[in-house]
This record gives sequence, structure tokens and C-alpha cells, in this order.
Amino acid sequence: VLWHKLVRQLRPLPDHLGSVRAVVRNGQVLERNDYYPYGGRHENPSLAADAANRWRFSGKELQTTAGVNLLDFGARLYDDRLCRWTTRDPMSEKYYGFSPYNYCAGDPVNLVDPEGMTIYVKDYASQRNVLNTLSKADSKHIAFSKTGMVIVNSMHESDSKAFAALKTLSESKVNYNISSSLFYNTKEGIKVFKFGDAYEKGMTLMPNSQVDSSPDDDVYIVTNSLLNEIEQASNLAHEAYGHAYFYDRLLNGEDVSPYHKYVTTYLGSVWDDEAGFYVAINGWIDSNTELATQINSVVNEVILRFQNR
Repeated sequence: VLWHKLVRQLRPLPDHLGSVRAVVRNGQVLERNDYYPYGGRHENPSLAADAANRWRFSGKELQTTAGVNLLDFGARLYDDRLCRWTTRDPMSEKYYGFSPYNYCAGDPVNLVDPEGMTIYVKDYASQRNVLNTLSKADSKHIAFSKTGMVIVNSMHESDSKAFAALKTLSESKVNYNISSSLFYNTKEGIKVFKFGDAYEKGMTLMPNSQVDSSPDDDVYIVTNSLLNEIEQASNLAHEAYGHAYFYDRLLNGEDVSPYHKYVTTYLGSVWDDEAGFYVAINGWIDSNTELATQINSVVNEVILRFQNR
């Protein structure tokens, strides 16, 4: 009883990821926490941990029975010293390329796992990318819930095509998941962004696509996390306000396509001295001109407004 009365007086102060960074009681700081990427607590001799507090990394309760010292994530227990789960991932068939015991696919800096079941991409960098696609005036009319859902002021009027597309996606019946990462999860499995000559900046995974289909009925908009800030913003505009926006319009009965349609076209000819005649030069153009126009428009808008922020 005395312990429960003591706990009720404690006030945990979490950070944006839910990890308890400080514990106060009656204005007095009893505990201050800093964490390693995998959740281990920095030893702070100037301010020791408070024995009455059991909630720390990711806001999860530390189980101390029989001295196990494991964090209870709900679906599984986690050992922040070994950086591993104590049991197999019940969703491991979705992530066959990773050990069923590792935490956040070995990337706790960019990923979080709220329950120990499924990998969720944290939305902090993605929220920044969304805000970077908008003007300062328009960005004041959106907010993010605790779960990362985008809330757009439907009453706000703007001449921005980027804001209009974002508002359409926010009001859709489809779930659009925006993230930045080095890999993306398709119906066929997890894939890593290509580098080198076939460098990939991002991907929009839509249900029932012929190539790189969404693993479920949601749409996943993924930006290569190695891009710099302006490149991530412009790629998000390309993928979300181009492909995803046209996908939503298609679902609503409009005669549009969310896919590029590249065809070869004659670009001209050059004289070949060795052959002794003119050689035709062919190239690729996007015959889906409506989509191409939309993408060019929103990308140029985002780049211009980003530079003027």
C-alpha cells in the first residue's frame, strides 16, 4: 500500500519517443535518464535511478521479479543489455531477412517497436519531411497526433498544389504511411534501396501493383533516408503528392493513372563518320503527361519554398 501511494506521487516526464527521461515528485527531480540506442540506461552517478520508478525506455515497465530486469513491451520481453528479445517475433514471417530476436531490425536509430510484434517506422524525420514540403503559412494548418496521423485543417484554403494533395490524402479512406528508411517492405518481402547507377530515391507501394506491391491494403510512401533534407522533401512531393495522390483520385473514379508510362521516342539524329550516314537517337519520355506535370509542379514548388523558408 505504501509503495502504491509513493508511485501515485511520482510524475514521469517522457521524451517524444515515449522514453521516460526524468521522474519528479513535488517539484524535486528524483531520477534523470539518458539511453543508448538499444535502450540501455547511461549510468549517472550524480543522480541515481529511483527505486520506485519501473518505467523507462520506450515507456515500458521494467520487470524485476527474481532479478530478471527485462522490459515488458506487451507481446514480448526485451533485454536492453543484450539488445535482443527473449522470445521469437510472432510476426517474423513478414521479416524473414532478420533474426526473430533482434530489436528494430538492428536499426534502433530510425525504427521503433512499440509492442514487440511489428516494426513501425518512427515518424519524427517523416514529420519534418512533410513540413518541409509546405510553406510556413500552410504548415501552421497541419498537426500530428501521438500516433503520427496527419491532421489537416480542411477549412484552410491555399494555392499550393502540395497542400491540396496532402489534404486529399488526409481525408482519404485509405491509410497512407509516410516514412524514411533504407529499405521498404513489399508483398514479396523486404527490399533495400538500390545504389550506384540504379540509385533509388524513394518508392510508393500501392496495393496490387505489378512491381513492388504493397504488402496489404495500405499505401506506403518511403523515402531513401540517405538523401539530404531538401532531397527528402522533394522526393516526398514526388511520391506522395504525385503517385499516391493520383492513386487516391483513381479510387474515387477519376480517369487517371498513378504510374509512369515510359515510351521510346525519336529525339533526333547525328552523323556517324565511320558508318557514313546519320544515326537516329531515341530516348524515353513519360506518356502519362498528367502525372508528369503534377510531379514536376509539386517538386518545383517544394524546392522553391524550401529554399525560401
